[in-house]
Amino acid sequence: MGNEQFKETFKEEAQDYLNSIEENLLGMEKNKSDSKAIDNIFRGLHSLKGGAAMFGFNRVNDLAHQMESLYEKLRNKEMSPDDSLISLTFRSVDIFKALLKADDRLEDEQAYKQTLEKIETLLTKVEGENGETGKTKDSVSKSDLTTYYIYFNPSRDVLDNGTNPLYLLDELMNLGEGEVFVKTHDLPPLHKMDPTRCYLAWEVLLVTEASEEEIREVFLFVEDESKITIESLAKENLLSRESVKKELQQVTDDRNISVEKLKGYAAEKHASPRPTAVEEPSYEKQSIKVASSKIDELINAVGELVTYQSQLSMLSTQMQNPQLEEFREGMEKLTDRIREVAFDISLVPLKTMLLQFRRLVRDLSHEQGKEVVFYTEGEDTQLDKTIVEHLYEPVLHILRNSISHGIENEKERLEAGKNAHGELRLKAYYSGPEVHIEISDDGRGFDFEKIKNQAVKQGLIDPGEDVSQAKLLEMTFKSGFTTTYSADGVSGRGVGMDVIRSTLSQISGDVKVHSQKGKGSAITLIIPLTLSIVDGLMVSVNNRHFILPLTVIDRIETIEASRLKKHNRIISLKGESIPCIPLFFDPGSDNGGQGSYPTIVVNYDDTKYGFVVHKVLGNSQVVLKSLGKYLEGLKVFSGGCLLGDGTIAFVVDVRRFIEEKKEESKTK
Repeated sequence: MGNEQFKETFKEEAQDYLNSIEENLLGMEKNKSDSKAIDNIFRGLHSLKGGAAMFGFNRVNDLAHQMESLYEKLRNKEMSPDDSLISLTFRSVDIFKALLKADDRLEDEQAYKQTLEKIETLLTKVEGENGETGKTKDSVSKSDLTTYYIYFNPSRDVLDNGTNPLYLLDELMNLGEGEVFVKTHDLPPLHKMDPTRCYLAWEVLLVTEASEEEIREVFLFVEDESKITIESLAKENLLSRESVKKELQQVTDDRNISVEKLKGYAAEKHASPRPTAVEEPSYEKQSIKVASSKIDELINAVGELVTYQSQLSMLSTQMQNPQLEEFREGMEKLTDRIREVAFDISLVPLKTMLLQFRRLVRDLSHEQGKEVVFYTEGEDTQLDKTIVEHLYEPVLHILRNSISHGIENEKERLEAGKNAHGELRLKAYYSGPEVHIEISDDGRGFDFEKIKNQAVKQGLIDPGEDVSQAKLLEMTFKSGFTTTYSADGVSGRGVGMDVIRSTLSQISGDVKVHSQKGKGSAITLIIPLTLSIVDGLMVSVNNRHFILPLTVIDRIETIEASRLKKHNRIISLKGESIPCIPLFFDPGSDNGGQGSYPTIVVNYDDTKYGFVVHKVLGNSQVVLKSLGKYLEGLKVFSGGCLLGDGTIAFVVDVRRFIEEKKEESKTK
């Protein structure tokens, strides 16, 4: 792994630190006495500072060091958290993100300097107020100190990735006071020495109030390739004991620190637990980090495997060879297992993006001078990572509109008999093969009169035309349609709601709106679970192949052709009245002359519909591909797929197909 790859790894780790800091800041804003949140923020800043120094992010390192000093004073009760400190920390987080994105370069250098100056001013003020009574490292209670034994033996090629072990030792010493002993027993003769290799190891006695977890964070980027042991010796400063000092004078390159002797010097009540080593952890790792690009490669490879499996199945059917059939069955089972695992890997919980929205709601509500409480439900709902990436802009637009135009200010709310604070809710849940994300508020709702006037102005309806509220809401998705043209820094720039639908259409999604004037609005995003591999039922119409997703299919019935010509194609099946829709053909003018037709009964929106086809060919697992720009206008298809014989089948978007047929029936 080269230095650039390690730098990218650090950036990913840094983003995790910043996410943790933001999450704890949001919690601390509600409960300013939350000492756990303060500790978590301090640890995040400390880890960020250590990695930044190692990889040349000097501005990140300087700012993190100053912020860490502030939070150290918070931990030591030298100052109390307030709204200005929380806002300053949020501003610092934004600067950290900009620096990481631009490799420690900034377009707005002034903002960076001003933030540093504010931190320094605050630190100076706190130190001036506390004087000599403040709690510093020199005045830490002896009961807060722990003596640790640390053994650090980095890999021979540790220098290749730009890591300097001496910097790590310096960072250890920044945690407290200690003694460092270098071990040179692996050093080869001069004529055999490679200056790019590291042959040294170190033993360290460290006295600190830091936890073992904080010490381990120093070795975060080298722990996998190094031998590291961290052992708590005593809950006291052993280095202050004369007996320990004499013992350490005996340490040489050949004679190591005697851990057992040092334990013997400590009071029995301070006896520590057995050592734990990084190379033999006492816990089992439950997860690892994998680059997003690697997951994309895996999904593409699995897609090709599924296509080859389809070809193998077709070949086995044609050849009727028992041995080949046995091999096909084994390969099919293996392919299914690999596909399921790959699919699960590509899913990410919705909560991975919710932190950004919590921060957005917090910032916008402050900017608008409104108190808004943001509730979330269904955070563990999982989606294809590609879909999650496309969700950010639509959700962002809805939240902005809700806070800017939907939720009233405190005075208006009280006059309307509402709570002083507004409520914003995001609820995610599964619905068949789809995920629904409902974003609702208890604000003023859509102004239907305003929408109608704007629709008349744009020539969408006639001045005296009677238009339903549902149709008026649908008009808000017209390109360029907006009722707010003045830019307020949040929304209302003539973009309108069409950005939501256009973005969702890229992932075969859709949006529905419900609103009640004075009560609030609810916007529901309807999106597929995945964009990659589909389990479907293959059908044939006029010798063309189509795929219907298995997740929406209830059963298969057979209907006589004569019944399709009566009662507007609403057929009674097993006591249920089911609207039947021929799939891209007209039974009345069908040249095939079939006496009966297979009908696929599907579930949609709590209603059953029948899809009438010529033939049912059987279950099929297909890799979904985009139709491309020339066929993107065919909205009733969510994509296409390549079959084993090289032909192409279209995957039917059941929801859009039914909605389109409903619209056609209204115009007849």
